[in-house]
Amino acid sequence: MAKILPLAMILAGVACCSPDPTPKWVGEWKGEDKTLVSDAEAAKDPVIAGTLRMVKLSFKQDRTFALFVAGMPYEGRYSVQGADATLTITKILGKPIENEPAEIRDAQTPVTATMQSAGTIRLTGYRFGSESILLQKQEPK
Repeated sequence: MAKILPLAMILAGVACCSPDPTPKWVGEWKGEDKTLVSDAEAAKDPVIAGTLRMVKLSFKQDRTFALFVAGMPYEGRYSVQGADATLTITKILGKPIENEPAEIRDAQTPVTATMQSAGTIRLTGYRFGSESILLQKQEPK
């Protein structure tokens, strides 16, 4: 016991003194995916096109997120490793992913967000067959 206690104290000290990378991710990030609506269709109805093209990602302090793509809401949890955050979707349209058909469950692969600079992240894998997209951090209102 005398040997375990000092080791436990050292490990606790290391864990509590390691900086939490979460704060730099927390907040709302926005971008636009122009591949979701053609420019010709966008010219016909720019309001709907703007909504469908919008990609919005909110990272929360509790390591959960909300992702809005092409008018569809997704929710889940994220983990941070270095400059990358891995997003695991747990809900689609507010319903647990376990309740979705196997084809939908199997299509949901982890999404990656990579910090590019203090105010920009690159989101990859957020939509089947999509390229990556840059999102800008939004100032709190």
